[in-house]
Amino acid sequence: MGRPGAGYDWPETEHGIYADPKGFIWLGGNGRTDHHLVKFTRDGKFVMQIGHKGQSKATRTHKT
Repeated sequence: MGRPGAGYDWPETEHGIYADPKGFIWLGGNGRTDHHLVKFTRDGKFVMQIGHKGQSKATRTHKT
């Protein structure tokens, strides 16, 4: 763990990390495009991603 990889979006700015009771590691970010969590095993193997990386509605520029 600790870097981008195939199959998941790495946060723009790493912010939170949590080790759950089953031993999985969860990582979140607080960058402007960080709208997702990624889950890994303790040895760094990707398990799943919740959400998607991208701009939030609040940060999008609307043309009128």
